[in-house]
Amino acid sequence: MRVIYADVRALDYCLPGVRQWFKENGLNFNVFMKEGIELSELEHLTDPMAIRVLEQAKKRALANG
Repeated sequence: MRVIYADVRALDYCLPGVRQWFKENGLNFNVFMKEGIELSELEHLTDPMAIRVLEQAKKRALANG
């Protein structure tokens, strides 16, 4: 399962903030914007943003069956 841009937008996170968060966590923002990012690449992060984004991605996946 992947986290996609729609997941962070559903949480009302701004693009500059998300870009900065990716940079601070050593993640590739450009790849994320094109392809999303595997949940497993974020699961080790314990900050509130990571937790909320993971929850949102799982919620989206359940809603889409």
